[in-house]
Order: sequence, then structure tokens, then C-alpha cells
Amino acid sequence: MSEEKGKENYRETLLRIQKMNPGQKVTLAQKGNAVERKILAQSGSVEILLALVNGPKVTEQEIERISGLAGTPEVVLKTIYSSSRWIRSHRIRLACLKNPRLPPSMTRKILMGLSKQQLQNLTKDPVMPAASREAAKRLLASR
Repeated sequence: MSEEKGKENYRETLLRIQKMNPGQKVTLAQKGNAVERKILAQSGSVEILLALVNGPKVTEQEIERISGLAGTPEVVLKTIYSSSRWIRSHRIRLACLKNPRLPPSMTRKILMGLSKQQLQNLTKDPVMPAASREAAKRLLASR
């Protein structure tokens, strides 16, 4: 019974968000609850994602999820990377590395902060984009 109610609430929230204009969605991204933020994170809109990333209520897990989505625009990844609030998290840095849209300069900077063992693990990770794997291999060879 409770699970059905949860699904119904999710559907209602989804429908309500779909009816909103972009400005309302940006405001909701900053002030909404976890379910609303989860739905908005899937929108792919740069403005909404930036509002989520800079919002006061967003959690580390939500940023990790956004960082790992292949559809996340480069400007959002740069915002996450430039935020001292988020880039301190090892899990967020790894999620960024696994994103094929991460610019090479940011990839190198993140890789420089990893240990030899972490670099070795990344070179064997099949989820890692080829460019990131190769950069990890080059850095590992130079150490």
C-alpha cells in the first residue's frame, strides 16, 4: 500500500513539474524536496542543472548522480569542478572522470590528485571513457 502511494506521489509530482515553465523549474530546483530535485536532474536543461548544483538543499549523492550522467553539459561539470563544496568528494571526482563530456584539462587535474593504486584501478575500469583511461595510463607511466 505504501509503495503504491509513493509511486502515485511521484507521478503527481512529475506531472506538476511538466506543467511548469522554465523559470518555475529553476526556482523549484533551488527550493524543492529530494523527489522534485531528482526529477529535475533528469531534465538536461543547463539552467535547471546549474540551479540544482548551486542550490542550498542539494546533497552530495545528487551531485554524484548529476556528475555521472552522460548527458550532463560541460558547463555544469565545470561548475561542479570549480566548487570547493563538491570537488573535495572522492566519489564526485570519480563520477566526473567517468563522464565522457569532462574536458581533458579537468580530467588531468583530477587524475593528478589520485594515488598510484587508484590510477591503476581506473586504467582497468570498463566504464571509464577511453580518453580518461589513456590519460591515467600516461600519468601512471610518468610516476
